[in-house]
Amino acid sequence: MINASKNIFDKFDVVSSEIDRNAVFNELAKGNAPIAVVTDDEQTFIFHLSRFQNNLLLMAPIESPRALKVNENAFLLFSISTGQYALKGPLKLTREGIVGFMTNTELRRLQRRKDFRVHTVNTRTLTNELIFSNEKVFKLEIVDISAGGMAVIFKSKEDFEIKKGLEFLCNLSHPDRQIEGLQAIIRHIETTPEGPCLGIQFVNLTREQMSAMLALTLQMHRENTAKIDI
Repeated sequence: MINASKNIFDKFDVVSSEIDRNAVFNELAKGNAPIAVVTDDEQTFIFHLSRFQNNLLLMAPIESPRALKVNENAFLLFSISTGQYALKGPLKLTREGIVGFMTNTELRRLQRRKDFRVHTVNTRTLTNELIFSNEKVFKLEIVDISAGGMAVIFKSKEDFEIKKGLEFLCNLSHPDRQIEGLQAIIRHIETTPEGPCLGIQFVNLTREQMSAMLALTLQMHRENTAKIDI
């Protein structure tokens, strides 16, 4: 079976020597973006940054499916303005549920996209509702999804004008989580044989919505790789 966590980390193709580490961690310290911790057994934990202490990044849990262990191997996934980054190494545990991670370990960045993207064409568990200001509601086929947006095929035969810049609300439904009220905007439209493919960006997300989207993206990746043999 494919190790889903290794498969994700390998997609981050800009290596440490090409990254300004100080700039990355300085920006991370100023923001409120969630941080995902992915362990070798493919469990996903969602944290928020508590503080930096020397070379140690200290985090408090938002979503934690089990207890973490000292020196357990994992990698961190987080986004800032320059892209999405992955930091790999062993976990350091402290008191009161705070988890530490050394910042001098292997750091990588995605080359082409801001967010790690999962193709969901073979996944049946994720559904969506796109709700427009005129109360039109569409349920569309999801082509791919990330923490920051998704691509969908617009197959509806209704008389409805789809255009770049159109704003709407999006609800996502999965057996393990419901994410409602995502503010979204159509950034680009591509013609395909199946119909227009809409490139959608999520905007003005709350920290709770960002956390949920990050966890959902990693969950969809696990589902898509769970039955692939090598």
